[in-house]
Amino acid sequence: MRKILLFTITLLSLFFSCSSDEEDFPHFDGEWNMKSYVAFMPSVPVLETNDVIWDFDTPNKILTVHNTVEAEYPYLLKTGNYDYKFEGGQIAIKRNTDFTYYNFDLSEKNLTLDSNTDPNISNDGPVIRFERIE
Repeated sequence: MRKILLFTITLLSLFFSCSSDEEDFPHFDGEWNMKSYVAFMPSVPVLETNDVIWDFDTPNKILTVHNTVEAEYPYLLKTGNYDYKFEGGQIAIKRNTDFTYYNFDLSEKNLTLDSNTDPNISNDGPVIRFERIE
């Protein structure tokens, strides 16, 4: 009986100590100025400071986009609010009903999002670079 109880306690401890795929990345929080958007396309956008601002609200998992060049570059996220989540070491941003997944590289002042997440598919999806707004 004692072995069963010990086994059950050990099993429950392991179950509750495992982390979920959902992680918090509070260092995403704040405003980010889009510096570049590169993909396999005929011409890439020429972006000036404050043309496209992404504002991550990490506690509420809401991304607010301010896009002043959406008429010129309709493939960039339009001005509005988007849900997002962290899953499996990636960030997923909800566009319409589907999530778009990005690998990310984050430092104190720079953020790079890379949509080329599947090594079995060609690497021609967008790579987006941001600089933190102080």
